[in-house]
Amino acid sequence: MATIHDVAKLANVSIATVSRVTSNENNVNEKTKERVMKAMEELGYKPNSAARTLRMAQSNIIVVLMINIKNPFFAEFIRGIEDVAREAGYYLLIGSTDGEADKEKEYIDLILENRVDGVILTTAGIDVNSTIEKIHQNSPIVLAFDYIPDPDIPSISIDNESASRKITNHLISLGHRRIAHITGDMRRLQSQTRLSGYKQALYQHGIPVEESLIQEGGYQFEDGYLAAQKLLSFEKLPAAIYGGNDNVAIGALKAVQDAGLRVPEDIAVVGFDDVEMSSFTTPRLTTIHQPRFEIGKRAMEFLLKKIKQEKIDRPHIILEDHLVVRESCGEKLKGE
Repeated sequence: MATIHDVAKLANVSIATVSRVTSNENNVNEKTKERVMKAMEELGYKPNSAARTLRMAQSNIIVVLMINIKNPFFAEFIRGIEDVAREAGYYLLIGSTDGEADKEKEYIDLILENRVDGVILTTAGIDVNSTIEKIHQNSPIVLAFDYIPDPDIPSISIDNESASRKITNHLISLGHRRIAHITGDMRRLQSQTRLSGYKQALYQHGIPVEESLIQEGGYQFEDGYLAAQKLLSFEKLPAAIYGGNDNVAIGALKAVQDAGLRVPEDIAVVGFDDVEMSSFTTPRLTTIHQPRFEIGKRAMEFLLKKIKQEKIDRPHIILEDHLVVRESCGEKLKGE
């Protein structure tokens, strides 16, 4: 039996477009509509009228779309969302894209096909405008952990660029000059703004940016481990490694220690996010604290207002972060 996916593939459109055709919506051009109808006829596809009716009704489902559900960073964030959502009678559907464009597209198609009540999107990618616009046409959406200057897309985050400057400046204040940065996925706005903050801090102190000291990582322990191994292969070692998130920093810390070097005596290591594990490493990790529970809570409150079509006076909220200094960054160096 033919499915909506079969029709979308044959007509070379998204399943959301097929859904709009079967629902007799007006925002599909005639040529596309004819192509979809022809594909349905060839495949003998019959739309499910019960499913169509369900899509038009309130689902009480909120989709939370994130990069990687395995990342402990998201636990407090989801708890914050859930506290507000359950009180309002909504349930969460968690989607994990693993940073892959194909998976992200599948989830977007799912969102568009099923008309969920709302979407919370975390850490937007480079094609943020097209991704968010597609979702925004069908469901209320809120962006968390990133900011885009669109009054119709509420966002809640910290100032990633400023926070990145802050932790880089802390390393510089300790006397470190040769500071390496292992980024997150550079397709993500968050990684780009943190890299920008790192560079700004170096510029402000007259320290030249060495591109070889900037290594693209990701979001997992192994990303930090592998990137740090490359940095440790340089004839002149970095004095400090700044991981774009705590997972990356913890991976880098292990790579340094596996190489027979000491943290922080030989190389300082710092991270970003203040996940629970950062206070249990040896040595404990210096990092930037993000109020993840509060970000989740406020994101869901924003989304409820969008669902109810209530006016949002301040659609973009920047929450305060703070530097958490632990043992991994070292004491003030002399003569470096």
